[in-house]
Amino acid sequence: MRLTTIRTRDFLALDELDLELDEKRTVITGQNNVGKSTVLAAVSLVMDAVAVGAGGDSRLLTSRWATSGHHGSERFQVRVGLTFDEPKERAILDQFLVGAWTSLLNPEGNEQLLLDAVAGALGSDPAIALTKGEIVVSYDGTVREAWTVAWEFDSGREHGHIRLLGAFSDHLTPGPATHEPPSQKLQGQLTATSTLDDRIERVRRGSVPLDLSTVLTQGSYPFVIDLYRMPTWPSDVRALASALGLPYDGNTHSIRFGTLLWSALSRGVVVTPNHRSAPRGEFTAAELHTESGRHDGSMLAAELHRLKNGGAAERALFARIQEIFEQLTGQHVDCVAENLAPGREDADGPRFLVTAVLTRTVESAAAKAPNEGLGAGGSSRGTAPSMRSYDIPLQRSGAGDSEALYLSHLLAQQRDVLLLDEPAVHLSPTAQRRLHGVLRDTAAPGQVVLVTHSPDMVPARDAQDLAGIVRLSRRAHGVHVDRLGQQLANDRSARTLMASSTIRAVLFAAGVVLVEGDTDLGLIEGWTSQPLRVNGRELPPRDSANIALLSVDGATNFPAHAGLLQALQIPFAILADGPALNPDSRPARGLAERGVNVPIGGKTLGDVRDAWEQSGVFTLADHFGDDGSKSGEIEAFLERVNAGAYKEVRQVTGARKGRVVGAAFASEVLAPEAFTQLWTRILDFLNHDVAPV
Repeated sequence: MRLTTIRTRDFLALDELDLELDEKRTVITGQNNVGKSTVLAAVSLVMDAVAVGAGGDSRLLTSRWATSGHHGSERFQVRVGLTFDEPKERAILDQFLVGAWTSLLNPEGNEQLLLDAVAGALGSDPAIALTKGEIVVSYDGTVREAWTVAWEFDSGREHGHIRLLGAFSDHLTPGPATHEPPSQKLQGQLTATSTLDDRIERVRRGSVPLDLSTVLTQGSYPFVIDLYRMPTWPSDVRALASALGLPYDGNTHSIRFGTLLWSALSRGVVVTPNHRSAPRGEFTAAELHTESGRHDGSMLAAELHRLKNGGAAERALFARIQEIFEQLTGQHVDCVAENLAPGREDADGPRFLVTAVLTRTVESAAAKAPNEGLGAGGSSRGTAPSMRSYDIPLQRSGAGDSEALYLSHLLAQQRDVLLLDEPAVHLSPTAQRRLHGVLRDTAAPGQVVLVTHSPDMVPARDAQDLAGIVRLSRRAHGVHVDRLGQQLANDRSARTLMASSTIRAVLFAAGVVLVEGDTDLGLIEGWTSQPLRVNGRELPPRDSANIALLSVDGATNFPAHAGLLQALQIPFAILADGPALNPDSRPARGLAERGVNVPIGGKTLGDVRDAWEQSGVFTLADHFGDDGSKSGEIEAFLERVNAGAYKEVRQVTGARKGRVVGAAFASEVLAPEAFTQLWTRILDFLNHDVAPV
C-alpha cells in the first residue's frame, strides 16, 4: 500500500490543497504558517474517520475534528488517495468482493457452494477496480448527519463509492460520495430469482451481473459480508476474517469494507504528531506486556521493555532499535525495570518504573603516576588518553536523545507509509544528517512523507531526491504546491547547487535576494538587520520579513541560481554589480536563456536600469564599469558613500576581502538613501508588505 495524493478543501490552515506524493520520499518544505503540518493532519483525520467507519465511536470525529474548518468554516473535505499494490492486499479485496456478492445472493445454508460459483464467475483479479481510489471524509456542520466517509473509486467505465459512515453506509453506490443519499435501487438483478439452485445456475451461466462496472449502472447495493447468512463461515471467509483480526465466534456478525480499510491503515500507516506527549515512566504489569498502539511517545519505555523481554521477533526488533539509535547518536541504549513496591500492590497489580539508560563513551586522560611532573623542557608528560564509559538515564539526557530514541523505535518497524512531522526539531545538525541517511536506508521499500523546517533534512543526493522535494507557498489565490520538475532534477547544475545546505535553506524563505559576492552579502546583512525608514514607510528587518540573502560567488553564476529558484517558484531579485547589467555580458545572456527579460541595447547603465528593475535585477552601481576601471563594483559604491570609512575598514581588515569588509562598513556607516530606496524597490518587487508609519 502507498499513498498517492492528499487533497483538502477548507481544512485547518489550507483553503485548498492538491498534493501528489512521490512513491518513495516526499519532503514538504515552505515558510512558517503556510500549512505544512495540515498535510499530515489530513491523513490523521482520514485514519480516525476510517476507524469510526469500521465500527468505532463517531463522537471521536466530532470531538477531535469538528472545529477544523478553515477560518471557522462549517464545511470541509479531505481526500487521501491510496493504491493497494501488494499481492496480499489484492487477495483480501478479492475475498471480500466474492464474500459480499455471495452474502447478497442469500446462500440459504449452502455458503460454500454459492461462494464457489461466484468466485468462478468473477474470474481472476475481480476486485482490481477497488485497488486504487480515495478515502473521502466530508463534514457539514449544518446538517444532522454531519460526517460522511467513503471509499471512492473508478471501475473503468463507472465511478462509484462505498459508504463507510453516513446515509446508506456499507453500500456500493454509483457516482461520487456526497452528503445526499443515493437513489434507492437495491439488490436489483442480483436477487431477482426465486430459488437458490436457480441463482447458482444463473451465476454459473453469467446471467447475474457481478462485475463492478455493470453493477454500478443498476443502483445502490449492500456491500458487506453478512455472517448471519453464512453461519458456517466458508474457508475463504474464515481466512479473510483471520487476516483482518476478527475472532471466529458468535460476536462477529459481519465483515465490513471499513474494517478492511482500517486493518490496512492501522498496520501500514504511522503519522507522528508534531507535539510529543510527555513520556511515562510508571506502568502496570499488564501495560508492560501489551503492545501499545500509540505513536506519540508516551508509552515508549513500556514498549521497549516488552520488546526486550519478548520472543525472538520482539528481541530482534529491540536490537534493531538499539542499532538505529547508535547510528543517530553514537550511544548505546538499554532499558531496565524496577518494581516500585514489592509485596504491595494496588487494584491494577504491581507497578514498575521503566527507565531507558544510555551508555556514553568518552575520552579521558589517565591519572599521572606520583613521580611524574614537568619535564626539563617544561612540558607535561601525562599518559596517553584512554576511553571510559558511563551510564545516564534518558530523562537526564537532552531532548535530542529522547527524540532520537522515539524515531529509532518508529524506523525499526517496517511500515508501508511513515509520515513524520518535524522529526528533527530537537536534533543537532549532525544527528539530522544521520537521520536523513537512516531514512534512506531503513524506509525502503516503504514510503516516507516528511515535513521539515531544516535544510539538513532535505535530501539532495540524486535526481530522485530532488524530484521528491515539495514547497508550499501562500499566494493571493491560496496555497500553491511547487516542486522541482524531473527535467530540472536531472540538471547537473541544480544537483550541484542543492548539495549545499545554504542553498536548501531558501526553501523556507518568503523571498530571496541573490547578490554577486561576499562583500555585498556582509554589507546588506548589516544594513537590513534593523528596520529602515524610507519616505514615511518602515521596512521590516530582513529576518522578520523572512527574506534570504544568498551570495552566488560571481556574476556568471546568477543564471543557474535563478533557474533553480524559478523551478521552486520562490520569489527572487538580483542585486548585481554594474558589469553584469551590460546586455551583452555573459551573465545577461545566461539570464535571458532562463526567461528573464533582458534590455535590448543601451550604451550606459542609465539607459537600461529601469528595464532591468522591471525584471527584478537591481544595482547600486552608476556605471557598467566593464572598461577596466572597476567603477561598477561594490567597492566603488562604498567609496562614494564614505571614502574615509572605507579606507579605515580596509586598514583594519588588511588584505582580507569579502563578507568581513561589507559587515565592517555597515557597522560604521548608516545605510544611505541610495540603498534604502533601492531596498524598498526590491521588497516591492518581491511583493513583500511594508507597514506605513
